[in-house]
Amino acid sequence: MLLRMGCRLQKKYTFWSSNSKKIVLAVLISMIWVTTLTPMVLAINTKISVTFDPDGVVTIDVWPNTWAAGVVLAGQNTASGAADFTVWNNGTSAMYVQLQTNTTSDPAGSGMTYNPVASPGSNAFALNTTGFTLNSYIPINAYSVNYYTLNSENSKTFGLRITIGSPLTTNYTTQRIEIRFNGVSV
Repeated sequence: MLLRMGCRLQKKYTFWSSNSKKIVLAVLISMIWVTTLTPMVLAINTKISVTFDPDGVVTIDVWPNTWAAGVVLAGQNTASGAADFTVWNNGTSAMYVQLQTNTTSDPAGSGMTYNPVASPGSNAFALNTTGFTLNSYIPINAYSVNYYTLNSENSKTFGLRITIGSPLTTNYTTQRIEIRFNGVSV
């Protein structure tokens, strides 16, 4: 009689076999691709910050900033070219261009009188613009009415004219006067 011995073969089970590792790796890579390519929707409150300036910015510039008018005789006037000067509005808002002047002076301190009228009197002179909507004499020590409306990032050419009154009772040296430009938002 033969005895059979019962032998049982057991298969050794390993959790991390090479096939299961490949399957887990494939699943992980697939999940990464799905989450990368799928748009994310977050349940948070988002916002857009909006800022604006209702007045805008006015930036005024003038070129050239000098004019050597030369000799102007008593009772006469001299003018620059009609487009010798340019005023720019480099800002973001339309503006009114305003002008003013100061009193004249020379090195010795004996300046002529500035009189902003069409016919200045004896020992006086006047200065006005040409080319603006309002070709007016430039006031002294206070800004003028609105000479011209200039839209943002635009420019306007203009000229200047000096008128000397008559008679001159003093021998004046070279005179100097300053014109100030002001931009006011429309």
